[in-house]
Amino acid sequence: MIFIVNYLKVLVNNMCGFVGFISKEKKKKAIIKKMAERIHHRGPDGEGFYTDDNIALGHRRLSIIDVKNGRQPMFNEDKSLVVVFNGEIYNYQELKAELIHHDFKTNCDTEILLHGYEEWGVDLPKKLRGMFSFVLWDKKEEKMFCARDPFGIKPFYYYQKEDTLLFASEIKSFLEHPSFEKELNEKLIPSYLSFSFTPTTETFFKGVNRLDAGHYLLYQEGNITIERYFNLDFTEETDSYENCVNRIAEIMEDSVKHHQISDVEVGSFLSSGIDSSYIVTLAKPDKTYTVGYDIPKYNEIDYAKDLTKRLKIKNKSKKITKEEYLKIIPDIMYYMDEPSSDPASIALYFVSKLASKDVKVVLSGEGADELFGGYNTYRSYIELPWYNKIPFFLRHAIASFCKLFPEVRGINFLIRRGEKLEDNYIGVNRV
Repeated sequence: MIFIVNYLKVLVNNMCGFVGFISKEKKKKAIIKKMAERIHHRGPDGEGFYTDDNIALGHRRLSIIDVKNGRQPMFNEDKSLVVVFNGEIYNYQELKAELIHHDFKTNCDTEILLHGYEEWGVDLPKKLRGMFSFVLWDKKEEKMFCARDPFGIKPFYYYQKEDTLLFASEIKSFLEHPSFEKELNEKLIPSYLSFSFTPTTETFFKGVNRLDAGHYLLYQEGNITIERYFNLDFTEETDSYENCVNRIAEIMEDSVKHHQISDVEVGSFLSSGIDSSYIVTLAKPDKTYTVGYDIPKYNEIDYAKDLTKRLKIKNKSKKITKEEYLKIIPDIMYYMDEPSSDPASIALYFVSKLASKDVKVVLSGEGADELFGGYNTYRSYIELPWYNKIPFFLRHAIASFCKLFPEVRGINFLIRRGEKLEDNYIGVNRV
């Protein structure tokens, strides 16, 4: 339970994006502008660029905090450091109090990264509470420092070829750089079909890697160094049910409060799930957004309307037609850069489009079923614990026999409980 209490999170959906490269390329300005234009959709509110003999940085901004003064790239006092950043730092006000001896020019969370790096160096990411991906360029040492948040909410991709290093929020921006070779990474296909996602830092673009969640990257004199700065603590700790409930409630209230820090209006997605319903009940945003389908079994709009009526807040909804669903898939794959086996991405596209007419930022509940065992497949551990006490070789034999029959309720349980955890996981995703 301590793991759940410590790492329970609320997600905020918003966008910004950065692009960049290190090389001796002479036409940096023209290239970086084309790269940034590729991700215009991530930041329609503004753009900014920085180039010198070594590096080119570009940024597309969606203005959330300190709308007037938060333009990027951003510099420290003597302009020896420059940063581009995608995300939000929810404890930036607390960190600003720790860095009071620095000269802050804005009230923007981006500036925390500059002065935080001056103060703490590579330990900076350990101090940050939020979702982030950023690039800091140290002009004096000609060194680049990058980091990605502990859960990998914000993307970071990089590509190295000889003395050129490309990095960005989206892979598609690399297409505008003359050194980039677009080639399919065929060896990743079997892993993707087994796990339904890419289980390594490789991508479907050969040579393009993602910086793993909870890691930072240093680049200097052509060398990349990657280090993990965040580790989950799985140390078991027992406590009473009542204390756990109270602790979770306190953390959720605190988390929602921090996620609502914004200079623009914050709305929320809302399904019939406990996670988003809980968050909406705590946040009470003025506007919520829901999508559903013509098929009653999969339509959650009525549940959302019922909750928002009780809370006396607004709800906008849309039913996705079969034709709309199929037509939009190519566009979604373009924005995501890589294949996704999760159909939820399609519903997320439509609900995001619906919300974008009114707000720039939305809260979203994610992960409650995984953290609290909400799926039916988890319940067997509690409801039928005696079956797991049967020797594994007998359960495995029963599972092998059951695989000969069609998949029905009960049969699937016997199959799952008769396999090793890793085989069971792959079995859930079998094609």
